[in-house]
Amino acid sequence: MTEHVYKLTEIVGTSRESQEAAIHNALARAHKSIHGIRWFEVVNQRGYVEPDGALFHQVTLRSASRSTRVKGATAIAALRHKSTRTAPKS
Repeated sequence: MTEHVYKLTEIVGTSRESQEAAIHNALARAHKSIHGIRWFEVVNQRGYVEPDGALFHQVTLRSASRSTRVKGATAIAALRHKSTRTAPKS
């Protein structure tokens, strides 16, 4: 299995229809600005009852997209370089 690094983003979707519609709305909007979403996790679900009795659904998602900025050896080299730097002497 290939090793991957993922970037996590928290997004919130809303809908007057259902929790599922709120999830779809969140992911549809996120796909416009976040490239390569691979998976999501429902973190929180809320609802609001309007004065007329109508329901308003809100779902918080944590989505993961594969990181393309830092790759394997480059990331390891960057971490090694950062950990081997010494503090400036006074």
